[in-house]
Amino acid sequence: MNKKEQFLKEMETYRFEELDAEKGLKPPAWWKPKKDLMTWLMGGISLPGATKQRIKPEEFFTRTNSIYDYIIHYCDQTKVDEVDLYKKASIPRSTFSKIRCMPGNNYNPSKYPTIVCLALAMKLNVEDFQVFMNLAGYHLSNSVKTDCVVMYCVEHSIFTVEEVDDYMEDLIGKRLLIPA
Repeated sequence: MNKKEQFLKEMETYRFEELDAEKGLKPPAWWKPKKDLMTWLMGGISLPGATKQRIKPEEFFTRTNSIYDYIIHYCDQTKVDEVDLYKKASIPRSTFSKIRCMPGNNYNPSKYPTIVCLALAMKLNVEDFQVFMNLAGYHLSNSVKTDCVVMYCVEHSIFTVEEVDDYMEDLIGKRLLIPA
């Protein structure tokens, strides 16, 4: 049985564990606070969506209202350049620029492809993926086939946008992540 056949067979009965709001949010695995980073980001420097009061790292993820704050932390902690991240996510520079300027520009990025592609590019685990989606105002659900494909890929450590898009095409017959 090849990879495609195995995927289609598993998707017939696949269900992922949806994030329970009662569990609470916690910092992602890559979070390793540095005093200078914490001082810079949460010590009063005015960034879009950043809070000006000092808070603990675990509280940051429950209070922030900007996905760009999350992206800044990810890039700083994992030493990934923002340009490399949005290129890996296959999103245009103009779209990433709009995200960078949130919330001042009232831009609301789309779930597919923007938010999902960024989360895949960051190689987030299942729980961190859901947290990132929630920060953007979205949720992944078992009742939506495309969401199931995405979570299947995350659970199986498939983070390449092109490969996830291939799986979507195999299951639902169209591509959602990479524009044609």
